[in-house]
Amino acid sequence: MSLAPFSTESIISQYNYKNFARPSIASQIDTFLAICSSNKADHALSLLLQEEDPALQEKWKELLEGLGWKFIQFNDRSTIIVESPDLPNWLLKCSKMWEKNIRRCPAANKLRSVVNELELNHLFRIPDKMIMPLFEKYVVLAEKMSLISANATISKLGKREDLDIIAEQLCALIAKSGLADVHFENICMTTDGLLTVIDTDSLGETNAALLGLRTLVDLTKSIKALKLISLKAQQSIQDLEAQTRLCCVNV
Repeated sequence: MSLAPFSTESIISQYNYKNFARPSIASQIDTFLAICSSNKADHALSLLLQEEDPALQEKWKELLEGLGWKFIQFNDRSTIIVESPDLPNWLLKCSKMWEKNIRRCPAANKLRSVVNELELNHLFRIPDKMIMPLFEKYVVLAEKMSLISANATISKLGKREDLDIIAEQLCALIAKSGLADVHFENICMTTDGLLTVIDTDSLGETNAALLGLRTLVDLTKSIKALKLISLKAQQSIQDLEAQTRLCCVNV
């Protein structure tokens, strides 16, 4: 599942919150941006992304924390994840490499399309993602999900009576979407029992799908309760490799 056809310009047009969000949510974001402009939070966030000096980074971070902002991820400054009390239920995913960062939006949309195509809405909930402007650049707004921990996800999956069906559907999603970033911090469970994929910037094609399935085998083969997932992932790898060989023969 390649994302190559999506240019930066088309992503900005299609996934700008003014075009993507429901009117009520777009209005909330308008209000949020007005607040950020008034209290200079947008300026502080922009400078935080640009700054290389750790002392100045901390200065802008403390300014935002003083406004009630909470940093979810900051150690790896390639991506900063933060939430603001002025925009509840949404996370801001920000990066200096903003053109790459905004590709999360079409990737999330494609993953949601695969969920719909495979009729997996009873099992998966993919968060909405859109973009908003920040000083001539863009940040990603990601719907905030109510999640349980990775260990709790493993525990709950292992107790499911329909684990064989879940294993088959999970492998089908990985194979069809080309999801490579497979681990229980990324594929995790919501508090209402659905599975979700948090980070959607790793969709690819066959090689990515094979990587995702092999990672799933490695994750689950030593967990007795998830043995069915490991076995199904191994079978899916064999099936996908066979399809790939057949395609090469037919070319």
